[in-house]
Amino acid sequence: MSGMFHPPEESEAEVAATPYNPAPAEGSHSAIALVRDRTEQRLLAIEGVKGVGIGLDRIGSDALIVYALDASVRARVPAEIEGYPVEITVTGEIDAL
Repeated sequence: MSGMFHPPEESEAEVAATPYNPAPAEGSHSAIALVRDRTEQRLLAIEGVKGVGIGLDRIGSDALIVYALDASVRARVPAEIEGYPVEITVTGEIDAL
């Protein structure tokens, strides 16, 4: 029957493409990860800070992301750390599931 699908024989199977695993931009992601590692405990000690991560700022540059209980935390967190902008994301209370 011509309309039926027949899987290819093993010898006919197409070789899968290589997975895409881009390396971080030279010096950017690994450098910001080191900054996060050095400053995470200090940031978590600020009242209302619930977490610290790495992401992008509004213009697409590497940034430290501070997860905050509420918007008042913004006044207690520096706008920049070691040359990287700090973005505040208000999450409210974070509970482990």
